Amino acid sequence: PACDAPKPRPRRVRGIDLESSHFVSFAQASLLPPGRDAFVVLADVIQDVTGQTHQLYVRDTDGRDVLLKFHLALEVNERWVQDEIPVGGGGMVCIRNPRIHRFLDGQVGLRIEDHDMATNFKYFAGCDIASFKRINEKLTQSLCEPKCEKCANPEARSLCSKCRCARYCTRDCQQQHWRIHKYVCNIVKTLREYEELFGTNPNPNIS
Repeated sequence: PACDAPKPRPRRVRGIDLESSHFVSFAQASLLPPGRDAFVVLADVIQDVTGQTHQLYVRDTDGRDVLLKFHLALEVNERWVQDEIPVGGGGMVCIRNPRIHRFLDGQVGLRIEDHDMATNFKYFAGCDIASFKRINEKLTQSLCEPKCEKCANPEARSLCSKCRCARYCTRDCQQQHWRIHKYVCNIVKTLREYEELFGTNPNPNIS
């Protein structure tokens, strides 16, 4: 990862606002009007219940277990299962604009199709919602009180060029810290990209 000086882009130099109306639970997503395309469901992967179709149980931010099914063409399925779809339990999924679907067995859950995989679905192994919230809070604090993520040097002025949250005083510090930072870096980068898309398509407040 490259380390560069912060640029005057205030929308990017901050933590992720997980309390905004764009980040919703399964129940909240099911109440959004058709065509609304500015929200994300975060969920922990709880159990792999794959049969003829790849499917999981995930737990959303309200603690509700939800069925998540992948309906993919065979060639797409083979590629994505190998690289991007959770196998077994553990990890966190980020689903942008998910479709609420009633399956043939009567269960209501989330359905992922071929075209979702490139832009609307992300799987992050080795992390869960609780851990990410703690890390995001720490990153937000470090932006308010700049210090190097590796050595705590208060003179840290450079930002990770991918997530633009983590600060470092030298390239050496960034390289040494990458083993720890890489797990959250892609999550922050993904959610930040979603936030910026949402900036031009605001959600109504959801209670």
